[in-house]
Formats: sequence, C-alpha cells, structure tokens
Amino acid sequence: MTAEKPTFIRPLHFGFQKETWLAKAHGKQVLVHRYSKDAIYIPNVSVLKSVRHPNIQRFLFECKDDEGLVILAFSFIEGQSLFEILKHGSSHLDIPLRIKILHDLATALHYLHKASLLHGDIKPGNVILRNRDLRGIWIDLCALPAKPSNQGAVYFGTPPYIAKEVMDGSYPTEASEVFAFGVLCLAFLSGVLPPAETKLLNDWGRHCLEKIHLPTEARALLSALDNSLSDNPTKRPQIQVVKKTLKKAIKRLQTQK
Repeated sequence: MTAEKPTFIRPLHFGFQKETWLAKAHGKQVLVHRYSKDAIYIPNVSVLKSVRHPNIQRFLFECKDDEGLVILAFSFIEGQSLFEILKHGSSHLDIPLRIKILHDLATALHYLHKASLLHGDIKPGNVILRNRDLRGIWIDLCALPAKPSNQGAVYFGTPPYIAKEVMDGSYPTEASEVFAFGVLCLAFLSGVLPPAETKLLNDWGRHCLEKIHLPTEARALLSALDNSLSDNPTKRPQIQVVKKTLKKAIKRLQTQK
C-alpha cells in the first residue's frame, strides 16, 4: 500500500513516546502509531516491510503529519486483546483452543528469532484475537535487532513481562522474549493476570501452574513454561522448544477426546 496521510478517527492509546489511533487510508480502516519528536525508538521501516507472517500484524506504510511527526500505518484487526479477555474473565475459550492460539504465536516468534529480530514488547495487550477466526495476531511489533547496532535501542518491554537481566540493564535477547512469552502463556492458560509490579512474583507462577489442569500426557508443557520463568536466561528453553511442546500438548489433548 502506498503512503497516504491517514484521516484520524479516534484515539486508542496514548503512550509516553507514541499515540495509537484508528484511522482511515485508501478507503480502509488502518491502525496508526504517531511518534513524538523525542521518541526513544522508532521501528526500522525496511525491517517492518520484510516481516510477513499470518500471526503478525502487517505493516502498510510510513508518512509524516503536518508537524513532521512520523506515522507508521498497520493493518487494522477487528477483535479483542488477550489482556481484555483475561481482564473480563472470558471463559468461552477452552484449554485446547488456548494452547492452539499460543502455538501459533510461538510459531510467529520463532519466525522473528530466525530472522534475528525481537518483538520487543511481549504482553497480552499486544496480541489481538481476531473475531472472524479466533487467530492470535501479534501487534505493536518493535522489530528490535537481536544484535544491537552501535546506537542500540532503549525500548525493552512492559513490567512484569520483562526478564530480570533486562530489568538490570541488559539488552533484550531471545531468552528474555521466552521469559515474557512464558508469563503470557501462564496468564492465558490459567486466566490469571500477573500483578502489575516491576518484578514478577514467584508465588504468581506457582499459583498459575496449580490452576492449569492438563492430563498427565500433556503436562510437559507446564514444565517448559515453568523453566521459561527462570531468572537464569541459560536455563530457559528456546522458543522452538516451547513451540514444539505446545504442539505436542495439542496432539495429546486430541487423543483424549
């Protein structure tokens, strides 16, 4: 889609470095981020253009407003965020479907990591469950380089989905994204959001694991997710291991029917 200055319809979110709006361009609804002049990090447009995955929101175009502020436009996805679903205690999604959604999301993260990219802000609020097919879609892609350039990037996520080493000042890694995804998985499977604190409490993780009821054949998934929350990044599984474990859990649950 070629660049066209969008018509803003209504605000969706105001952050410290960007605004998110529902807008219209080329006769279609789009989602746009308008970055402030002092924004710490703006995703690389060339990188965003290269990302093509069915479970990642599609980048459309870049333009500037009348004040010269950068606008990035993405496809608009009709649906609810996982945060909204968890906040309102929605129970219409059974455990097998939740695991299927998480597997698709893990597949998208694996795609990014193989391309030496990081999502940059993994949390339930950045996953939209699309209305028409209940597909989980990652949104708000930061597309951080897995290996920072000389300039680096300061944007590193949202508490309590930030791994300890990143909170201590280290640059995000694939392992820190596995930590964030592990928190997201436990929240989605248990229906319990983590406390909105800077540091994730161990008691929360144990509480979630106790609330997730899976047959013995599928409980390897819980072990993988528990390991994902390790404070030691070297003890966390890689995202492809988490993906495979989710897939195995789907197959085990299918045989239980």
